[in-house]
Amino acid sequence: MNATHRLVRLARRPAGLPAPDDFALDRAPVPRPEAGQVLVRNTRFLVFPGLRTLIGGETRDVPLPPLHPGDTLFGPLYRRGG
Repeated sequence: MNATHRLVRLARRPAGLPAPDDFALDRAPVPRPEAGQVLVRNTRFLVFPGLRTLIGGETRDVPLPPLHPGDTLFGPLYRRGG
């Protein structure tokens, strides 16, 4: 059996504040690392304030692209204790 991982995807652009129905939980095969890559297991996901801007599509003057329905959410690296 191949290992899978969970992905949180934007299901639709929120109308106002985001709600649970604006997101979808998906499963996908764990990718095999290629030469020079490592596989990391995340135990936490940091929801950063800028994510609201990205899922809302208002990214003018923001150095990151907007997220579209179907895109996987991402966040900054979280380090416990430093």
